[in-house]
Amino acid sequence: MNDKLFSSRGIFIMILIALTVSVILFLVFESRPATTPNQVAVKADGQIDSSPIVNVEELTKNYQLEVKNILAGYFTEQGKIALTSDLKPNEKSEWLVLVTNIKNQLLDLKLPGDYRDLHLQLVLNFNAIEEGLVDDFSGVEEAQVKLDGLVAKYPWLK
Repeated sequence: MNDKLFSSRGIFIMILIALTVSVILFLVFESRPATTPNQVAVKADGQIDSSPIVNVEELTKNYQLEVKNILAGYFTEQGKIALTSDLKPNEKSEWLVLVTNIKNQLLDLKLPGDYRDLHLQLVLNFNAIEEGLVDDFSGVEEAQVKLDGLVAKYPWLK
C-alpha cells in the first residue's frame, strides 16, 4: 500500500513540476513584444534596420513621399531635355549626375517590406540608365519604358 501511495505521490509531484515549468515558460515568452514581418524596416541593401520597431503605415507614407521627391528631379529634367542618344556632351553629363544621385538616394532609403520589389526595379532601372549614359546608350530606352510602367502601376511615383 505504501508503494502505491508513493508512486501516486511521485506522479503528482512530477505533474506539478511540469505544470510549473510550463507556466514559467509561457510567461517568459508571452512577455516579449510581438513582431510581425511587416513591422520590420528593411534597408535597400537588404539589411534589416536595427532601430526600434516603426509604424508600418508611417514608414509606407514616408517612403512614398521620399521616393516621389527623389524622382521629381528626373521627371522635371525629362520634361526639359529628352533622354535620347543624341544628347550633347554637357547634357549627357548633367543626366549622368542626376541619375547617379537618384540611384544613390534610393539606396539610402528605409523601405517597408511591401515595396521591396518596386524599390529593386527603380534602382535597377536607374542603374541601367546610368550604365547606358556611360557606355553606348544601350538599355536606356528599355529602362525608361520600365520606369513608365512602374509609374502607371504606382501613380504616386509622379
